[in-house]
Amino acid sequence: MTESIVDYSYPKRCATRLLVFLGILALACSLNSQAAGGRLKGCPDPDALAKAMAKLNQANWQEVNTDAVQAMWPTKLRGMDCDSTFCTSIISEGRVINGVYECAEAFMFDFKENADGTRTEQLQNIIIHFSAPKQRDAIDAARTLTRGTRLSASELASLGRDLHQTFHWEDSSKQELYGLSLDISRREGVWTLDFGLSRFPI
Repeated sequence: MTESIVDYSYPKRCATRLLVFLGILALACSLNSQAAGGRLKGCPDPDALAKAMAKLNQANWQEVNTDAVQAMWPTKLRGMDCDSTFCTSIISEGRVINGVYECAEAFMFDFKENADGTRTEQLQNIIIHFSAPKQRDAIDAARTLTRGTRLSASELASLGRDLHQTFHWEDSSKQELYGLSLDISRREGVWTLDFGLSRFPI
């Protein structure tokens, strides 16, 4: 009579291999979802956005139209709320997950009526959604994007102390009022910065 030998360690070895495989798969998926520098896939480089923001901050927004923004901005923008001659907003859809904008930029325009009956676009609001795996990355993005604004040194140093911050100031030389809002929150497993900058004539 032949005695059968049962290897009771086989299921345990299989389970261990399965766990190792799942770990490698999860790591691969995580790396695939991130771009260079640890950014989430589809999210732009905050430094590139900051350089474009610096150009826009130096411009007279009452003379900035959609063509001017598209020429300055590093990501591709498309029109929204447009008729045959005018767009009230243009947006970039860098990263959209389950219908949620994790990384995107939007530019809102008003317009003035010209004497000849045409309309001239005027930039009024910039909204940037930027998401990152870690909270400190979202805070760093907020600091990067505000470099070209007129925040004081103490205000810049305060960024990140509160997850919801608003600032207002006036530029008497340009006769404009500025408003800046920064909100950082955790949504769908990532940290998202909602950056809003507005400029209005006094």
